[in-house]
Amino acid sequence: MSLPITVTIAFICRSPKFVNLQVWPEFDQIRSNSGFKF
Repeated sequence: MSLPITVTIAFICRSPKFVNLQVWPEFDQIRSNSGFKF
């Protein structure tokens, strides 16, 4: 996934169901790699 973190976060806030099905695993990996704690 090549989206900026801020765009990803905004996307998550807008579409929780879609995130749970599609984006969350990739975002979780990005979160781990970036050292962010949400």
